[in-house]
Amino acid sequence: MRYFFIFIGLVGIGFSKITPNIQIKVGTLLSGISTIDIIRIGKVTTPLDVKVVRFRKTPEIITALVKGEIDVAVIPAEMAAKLYERGVRIKIIAADMYQNQAILSTSKDINSVSDLKGKKVAALLSSGTYMTFKSYLQQAYGLKAGRDYFVINAVPGALPEILERGDADAVVVWEPLVSVLLNQGAHIIASFDQLWRKLGNSGKPVMLIWAISPHFKNEKIISEFVKLRDRAANFWIIYPDQTIKILKNTYRFKEGVAKSVYKRVSIVTEGLNPELIKNIREVWRISWKGGYLEKKPGTIPDSIFYLSQGG
Repeated sequence: MRYFFIFIGLVGIGFSKITPNIQIKVGTLLSGISTIDIIRIGKVTTPLDVKVVRFRKTPEIITALVKGEIDVAVIPAEMAAKLYERGVRIKIIAADMYQNQAILSTSKDINSVSDLKGKKVAALLSSGTYMTFKSYLQQAYGLKAGRDYFVINAVPGALPEILERGDADAVVVWEPLVSVLLNQGAHIIASFDQLWRKLGNSGKPVMLIWAISPHFKNEKIISEFVKLRDRAANFWIIYPDQTIKILKNTYRFKEGVAKSVYKRVSIVTEGLNPELIKNIREVWRISWKGGYLEKKPGTIPDSIFYLSQGG
């Protein structure tokens, strides 16, 4: 009976040539917060059978996406550009979340970006987050890594302990680590959103996007998944208490951490449009200035944006 109803639902949205119980494999990080958390527990209905595959590290997601082992994945916006410049013809089908990264410290003497002069900052140096941070500081404050401040490389999970031990004066992290550190008494020196505006940009900078594998070509399923993500984004906004409970149960957060994550995370509710695409391209430019991308992102054609072609 279950398959009968799924089949009827598929026919109703133009899936008449697709067999029942169509599965789409979605990749995300083990601790990767996104609208998939709403989708995974069935808070929004869909004719698709969404299988969530969680990976320990972002490079593992990329490998699976390139090989076609997963159909769609939520990844950093700058990573999508890096993949494209390396010849991997992914398509961006939606933006999911704005930048929530921040610079934090436990020192009472460090309260602004200018206070980082001569200090040690810990981060994952290979990440787009660090290279975007480096770009923000150089463009907005004229501060250069290795000259005005010093950097320590560390995996994200080790950063709270590094800060607690005093091995670094500040750390650069993203959610949920920002909220974990706030819950432990750290304070935000500057958020990436603030640094974005410091450069004179409007709106909010995109952090995460949804990309489809080069091997996945079924436009009807892609279109249905985009609709599903949009419904999940609206659920996130409309039902804060339920969303906080989902985050708390999924990631075993303390109540204070879950509430902080919800407060700090800003979900993209709109579909891809010219303004959002312009925003993503500026995020690429900033990460390129920081050394994350090898080529000027202006060389990436608009064809990378799935919906800019009419979907």
